[in-house]
Amino acid sequence: MKKNEEDCTLNCRLDKWLWAARFYKTRRIASESIKKGYISIVGKVSIKPSSTVVPDNIIFIKNDYLKQKIIVKKVSSKRESYEKARTLYSILEEEKSEVKEYFDQRLRRKRPTKQERRDLISMKNSSNYILNS
Repeated sequence: MKKNEEDCTLNCRLDKWLWAARFYKTRRIASESIKKGYISIVGKVSIKPSSTVVPDNIIFIKNDYLKQKIIVKKVSSKRESYEKARTLYSILEEEKSEVKEYFDQRLRRKRPTKQERRDLISMKNSSNYILNS
């Protein structure tokens, strides 16, 4: 039995929505990030890849370089172009980590030296960049 089109527009799986909104390249990577606790939804205690996403949900996304607080505008389970995917959400807050700032500065220069790479790894590991929900 097929689902109605209306049901798909009202809610969607979290991993599928993150993939469709182009936060992650594959659904598998999105699922692993959810399982590791890098994703959280306001008002939900336990988050699974199968958790439902509805419009007006607030989602926290954390990775090594960025910490974002987004609000869901539309729900889609179909992956489309970047411009269309950008209409699915709006960013409320965005915080760059030290690692991201370092890479932004390094873009204009050559590859980092061995010592700079070691410093970057230690900075990344010692960072208190923890997801607060």
